[in-house]
Amino acid sequence: MLIDYILLAGIIAAATIFSRMFGGGNLQENALINGGYLSALAVAAINFIVLPLLAGQTAGKWATGLQLVRRDGSAPGVVNVLLRQTIGYLLSIATLGVGFAVAIFHADGRALHDLIGGTAVVVVHRPSRRIGGRVPDELARE
Repeated sequence: MLIDYILLAGIIAAATIFSRMFGGGNLQENALINGGYLSALAVAAINFIVLPLLAGQTAGKWATGLQLVRRDGSAPGVVNVLLRQTIGYLLSIATLGVGFAVAIFHADGRALHDLIGGTAVVVVHRPSRRIGGRVPDELARE
């Protein structure tokens, strides 16, 4: 999740920098900053709603080798993703982070937004094809 928020903050920061550098007047500056906010909103919608629906991963989950699934291990549906990513995250944040801390005490490691969405986050195993510059024997036969 941290990677996802860094991505969004980077877009807004870049828009702010560009508006300071190239925004000759107040109207232009507002247009650049508003463009940055709209871009961040579009990226957030794609990253937090569309990508989990299509691939079960946000950019951050992809980068860290994690995937969103239903409790039974199947791909999450529209309702699962929308409940988890909207109501679930809002409640996790509204409880001042207690919703995230639920994962520490839950037997399956699921946070409040996972419980609300009926989802879980699992590790996706992608073994490296090369170790130390050579192909491992068990993979060489493939």
